[in-house]
Amino acid sequence: PGAGSAVLDRVRREAPQGESEDAVFVRAVLHFNSFAAGPGGYDQVVFPTLARANHSCAPNCIVDGDEGTLRTLRDVQAGEMLTLSFLD
Repeated sequence: PGAGSAVLDRVRREAPQGESEDAVFVRAVLHFNSFAAGPGGYDQVVFPTLARANHSCAPNCIVDGDEGTLRTLRDVQAGEMLTLSFLD
């Protein structure tokens, strides 16, 4: 995220007092690249390959954070980019 990102600003505000900028960076990377898992989706997991997926406001896939699987929401044509919503 660029300078002025509301989410990045929130990550900085919620960081423990005295946390280094490097630690804030790691926290931000995990925030932007993790998927909900576990009971109620309270756990956060990172799947290196799935974290590289592209965003779409009208995604054609979802991630099952408990299984680490990518599932299509509709038929996808050969060669069509697989996308996720980072906002859900």
